[in-house]
Amino acid sequence: MPYINLRTNIKVEDKKAIHDKLGEAITIIPNKSLARTMICIEDEKFLTFGGSCEPCAYVETWVNAGTNHSCNKVYGDAVIDAVAEVLQIPSSRVYVNVDEKLDWFARA
Repeated sequence: MPYINLRTNIKVEDKKAIHDKLGEAITIIPNKSLARTMICIEDEKFLTFGGSCEPCAYVETWVNAGTNHSCNKVYGDAVIDAVAEVLQIPSSRVYVNVDEKLDWFARA
């Protein structure tokens, strides 16, 4: 069950649009699907990048298993592209983190 948390300092007018793009991106990681993914979108946060309050975003993704560096890189690029396209945040102001959690539990 992946968990994606997007934090940004701008107001996200169309949360469904970025949700759908993040849901598409998660399928890049083997055996991950939107059907089992939880997505949280936190907008209008006090978030700076390089000391600047210009638009920026941080996307944290937790997965329970099955990641590797090459898939994570492709996934990260897709997430950065999605944030840049949908939220109009420059790709150079987006950070993505993928973290594998060993103890992750959910009921089917």
